[in-house]
Amino acid sequence: MANKPPTCYCGADRDLSKVEVQCCLCLRYCHHDCISLTTGPMLPFMTNYHFLCKDCSPNKPEEQFVKKTATFNQLCTTVLANLTQQSSSQTFFSRDREILPFIDEKWDLLTFSQKKNKPTLHASVYKAL
Repeated sequence: MANKPPTCYCGADRDLSKVEVQCCLCLRYCHHDCISLTTGPMLPFMTNYHFLCKDCSPNKPEEQFVKKTATFNQLCTTVLANLTQQSSSQTFFSRDREILPFIDEKWDLLTFSQKKNKPTLHASVYKAL
């Protein structure tokens, strides 16, 4: 059995339906509600951030969190993970009926960069997928 990363500060298991952040050093997952920092709005499965838990932060016991601009690969991974979590029986998703509408609806949660115009956005998503 592989070494399992430490659990959240609270000791509870992961909850894939809620936002969690992962420490980039010890790989601990922390429930969003259990960290002391304000991260701004997020979605489950986001990876465009740098988080250090209170045990790994050089400013112990203060955590560190920096949100980064999402690449289109990260954005698409987050979208697919959320769509998969929301409908556990479905394994394939339509770009036009599900993926692009999810991105349009959740853009402000997925990234803090300005939204591209539709043709450019769609082309970037097509390329990333």
